Order: sequence, then structure tokens, then C-alpha cells
Amino acid sequence: MRAPPPAPARLRGRRIVCATPSARATRLVVALCGLAALPALGGCELDEVTVPPGRERLVVHAVLNPVQPNVVILVERTLTGRVTVGDGRFDPQDPIVSGQGVPVSGAEVVLTDLTIGDTAWAPEAAASSPDGRGRGVYNIGNGGEIGPQMGQPPQPDIRLRILRGGHYLLRVSTPDATATAEVTVPDVAPIDTRPTLDTLNVDRDTLVMEWPGGPGASRYSLRVDSPFGPFFFFTDSLSYRLTGELRNLFAEDLPKVFVPGFTQPVQIAAVDQNFFDYYRSTNSPFTGSGIINHVVGGIGLVGAYMPLETRTVVVTGDDDLPVEGTYVPVEAQGIPFADTLRLFVFDRTRDGLAVSGYFRRLGATFDRYQLLGALDGTTLGFTGRSQRGDSFNRVSAAGTFAGDSIVVADQPFPGEGRTVFRKLALRRR
Repeated sequence: MRAPPPAPARLRGRRIVCATPSARATRLVVALCGLAALPALGGCELDEVTVPPGRERLVVHAVLNPVQPNVVILVERTLTGRVTVGDGRFDPQDPIVSGQGVPVSGAEVVLTDLTIGDTAWAPEAAASSPDGRGRGVYNIGNGGEIGPQMGQPPQPDIRLRILRGGHYLLRVSTPDATATAEVTVPDVAPIDTRPTLDTLNVDRDTLVMEWPGGPGASRYSLRVDSPFGPFFFFTDSLSYRLTGELRNLFAEDLPKVFVPGFTQPVQIAAVDQNFFDYYRSTNSPFTGSGIINHVVGGIGLVGAYMPLETRTVVVTGDDDLPVEGTYVPVEAQGIPFADTLRLFVFDRTRDGLAVSGYFRRLGATFDRYQLLGALDGTTLGFTGRSQRGDSFNRVSAAGTFAGDSIVVADQPFPGEGRTVFRKLALRRR
């Protein structure tokens, strides 16, 4: 949930009563940081207060995207402490409950095309789920109307066409509250799909992105998916240059955005004012204030996202350091776990070199694992990831590097023994 919770009800907090002005100035910091800071505040004593309950509000999240098959609307309430929330693993099929939110079931969720007057009613996902997952999750199909089934009474429309330049009204109603928001989808034409993949050498290439403008686009978003999380920002320009040295300001330790050996999607999209305002604003974790909110009667994001171009970039690099290169198996106890092992150095760490790359595994079908690892002296360790359908297979391996060889003793797959890889001739610029 984007909206931060108000102070929970019946929270037994600590009030710190101090004799000196300097201590009084630090009482909030100490209350938030915990008892570890108390010894530094000599002359203070603890008391208990009851925080009053917060005011519940509807929280609505929805993004209209003309190229997506449906519109997902999340409806929940702000956290006030009246309801105990879970703390389990996130489930994309049950995002509100598993995300520690308070879902709103049984709401009337209606999306109207204000240009032509068509209206669709969103059913709740939990209503048709055998295990009850999807509470507070409502879906409207992006497309034409569904005709009545043979022998069935007419049903309310659950589909609505989402178009470039379209103007829409979303209304969410419960017995005690109503939230509304208007959205205009940017009228910007997408760029034709490129027939080939892009290749970016991080040591010497620059990826140039250019796109058209159009009405309704408040800003343009650029997103690059990386193994360390997405690199995402807004611009009001119609072009951008991405170098191989670009670092991700939104990830821990500022890793590089482009990682050799990986295939990374890069997407440009036009967004409306609602979308831009929501993501550019910040909010207080205690009061919820600070969000630039366009939902009337509630809080959240109801905006538009119009993809213009998505490129698939194959990231490579030069072979400048001894460990970099392509390796093939020359000796194995059993079946080699890979027929090709490709390594790059994409950064330096406190203890050595950060390596990336891939290995190819031949079995019933061709399989490629993208890998990340580290080389500390002669010790090499890495993890690999391969996508199969909607899931990922993750494996780990460890070995030693010496001269032009890598010996992998800790195999990533069970039942396969020690494998010796030897490097092929170095690639040259």
C-alpha cells in the first residue's frame, strides 16, 4: 500500500519526560529508535500514553494501460490499528492481504468512459477464487463487451475498452464511503517494435532512446530492469542517453544498471499527471501527509501509463582482466553442468571483483542461466538464475580460478562431479 498508516490505535508508546531542553528535543528520536538510546539521556524517566485511533480512509490503486489485458483495481483501508494484519510472504494473487493491508470486499467498483458513456462493473477476484485469495482486488477486462451466455440472464458489463486519449472516471463505493478519480490516458503513439535485439557493450557503448510526444503526457518514464531491482525515473525530454557506467540510485550500494551477461528490458512510457504526481511526492510515515493525491474521498493512485517502446538489450563487455572470457569444459567427473561458461567483471568490491555472465546448460531443451558472483583472490563463487515460464530456477556453484582455468568442485546441480573449464582465446576490441 502506497499510503502510509496513521498512528495505530491502542499503541502503548513511551513518553520520555526529561529535565533539560536538549533531552526534551531528543525524546521523539529516542521513542522511535528504542531503548538502546536511553542511557545517553541521563535524568529522564519513562511514562506510557495511549495513542488515539486514526481515521479510516479508502485507499484505491489503479493504473489504466491500453496494452494490458485488464485493469486491476486494489481497494483497501488505511491502517489504524483496529485490525491485526499478517506478516507473511507476499503473494501476487493476494497482494493486499499478503502485503499486510486491510482489504475492502463487497465494494461497488465502476469504471466509466466519459467520452462515449460506456460503463463496466469490476467483480472481486476473491468471489471466483476457490481458496478465497484476491480480497480487495477487482478486475475489469480491457476490450469489448461480453455477450450474454445461452440461457443466462443479462449480466453487467465487466469489460471496457481502454484507449489512447480516452477520459475515464473510476468510482469505488462502500456503505460508508465513496472515492472517485478521473484519468486521461496520454494520446501518444507507440514506436514500432524493433526487429532485432540491441547490444550494449558497457565499456564503450551508449544506448540512445528517442520517442514521440503527444497530448496528455505529463512526463515520460524510463525503466530498466536489472538483477538489483528496477532503475526508474521521469523526464520531460523526448530522448535519453544511457551509458554502461550508469549506476542505480534506487538500489542499495549503488550498483551498475547494466550487467554484462544479462538480457535487460528497457521501457519508455508516457504517464499522466496523476501518475507523475503520486510517484514524485513523498509522504510522512506517521501522518500520511505529503502525497499529491488526485483521489476524491480517499487516497492512492488512479493514473495512466502508455508504453511507447520496449527494447530488449543484450549486455556485454570487453575482456580486459584475466578472469574475463569464455570457458568450455575440458575435464569432468560425470556430465559437465554447462557447455559454456562466460564471465565478465562488472564492478569491484571491498574484497575483490564482482563478476557476472552466464552459463549454458544443454539437456532436453536449451537452458541459459544468468549469473552473479565474486572473485576473491582465487576463490570464485556465483549464483545463476534461469527463467522457465513464470518461475525462476536458482542454483549456486563454487570453485577456484588459476591461470586460464576454472575448477568447479561445488556443482550447481546434484549428481554431477568436479568440472574443469578452460578459457578460449581472448576476445579483442
